[in-house]
Amino acid sequence: MNRDNLDLLKEFKSVKEKRLAKELAFIKDGIKRKEMEVKMLLDKREEIISIHNQKSLMNPSELELFFCQMLYLDEEIKKIKEDLLKMRKEYEEKLNELVDASKERRLVEKLIERINRTEQYEILRKEQKFLDEVSNIRFWYVGYKNI
Repeated sequence: MNRDNLDLLKEFKSVKEKRLAKELAFIKDGIKRKEMEVKMLLDKREEIISIHNQKSLMNPSELELFFCQMLYLDEEIKKIKEDLLKMRKEYEEKLNELVDASKERRLVEKLIERINRTEQYEILRKEQKFLDEVSNIRFWYVGYKNI
């Protein structure tokens, strides 16, 4: 695999990693919004219970309204918590994908570094070989001149 292909692969892995990071941030924001919704509904539920407790006697229609509100809030909280559970699972999956993508990108970077070091070593080796040949030729030339 040549260096251009590796550079393209590295760029692809980097773009994939950035895309996954954005998706992860989007999911995390969604989780925060859902958690705020749950908190808001729980606060509303507590407020309704508090109002109910302040009243000494309630007529049947008020009692029915109270139970309907409680049932509605409990169902909404349950739905949101189910959504939250799905979102957290998706978050974990995306996080694992991001970790894998990061590992793949680093692996390609290390491979590129290794190829660069190998090429640099080969260049230095050829240069040293050339210098050795030049010095041998000069040594032999000087030696023949002295004879």
